[in-house]
Amino acid sequence: MNAILSFNNVHFDISDINGKTWLRLPQIGAALGYANPYKIQQVYNRNADEFTDNMTQVIELPTQGGIQSVRVFSLRGCHLLGMLARTKIAKEFRSWVLDILERETDNQPTEPRLSDKQVGYLYQSVMRICAETGQPYQTVFGGLKRHFGVASYKHLAPKDFQAACAWLGVTVKTFEGEVIDAPDNWESCRHNVQSTLNAAEWVCYWFTHHYPALKLLNPHAASFIIDHVKDMKLGIGLIRSRMNWQGVNRQHMEYFPWNGSNEQQQHYHFKHLA
Repeated sequence: MNAILSFNNVHFDISDINGKTWLRLPQIGAALGYANPYKIQQVYNRNADEFTDNMTQVIELPTQGGIQSVRVFSLRGCHLLGMLARTKIAKEFRSWVLDILERETDNQPTEPRLSDKQVGYLYQSVMRICAETGQPYQTVFGGLKRHFGVASYKHLAPKDFQAACAWLGVTVKTFEGEVIDAPDNWESCRHNVQSTLNAAEWVCYWFTHHYPALKLLNPHAASFIIDHVKDMKLGIGLIRSRMNWQGVNRQHMEYFPWNGSNEQQQHYHFKHLA
């Protein structure tokens, strides 16, 4: 790293670790105004449990006495030292570190991430699979994260979106009006068909549940729709019987808080369907 950093009269020897700026302990101590720069080592020792490996490391560096082990701190580690120090200049040092950190962050290339619509689609797909299979959502999300080696499904790269959909067995969406099928295999097809049947079954139950009220509002339309609902229920039953697929638990639908808030309905799904 060719950049030169100076705070007041202290000039830092910068260590570049994975493209990040790391500074040496004695120079940080001098910048914080300690007469003995190594006094900052005692501050660190008393609070070592607050520092992570991303904030401080011991590495081999060239010094006036040759190659030696030197403790270095990232900018976040430097800022924490400035918080712990009790010198008059500590506040000014913290402000300076934050300015350097902000510049460094702005210069870092941002990794592409999934769009909000893609994240939402994966979330809805997982919740639907949990409702169909009875698996806890933690299990499905955990498997997805382990398969792609990410800390969160939201951290998937855009290039992995189609593969994530295929892993879940759902249709891949472009969110531009076009739908691209996931790899052609029976597992993907089965998930899609079962998901459609479950959604249709919920619609049928909802309409049947509210039929008396709908009939009062528009008796002709209600009677027309109820005939189609009956046909749907018959078709659903025939397909489930032919494929030996289990339907939606009737008790879940009977006790569903139809008139509740979105929060109440989501809570019910997590409690009874996930």
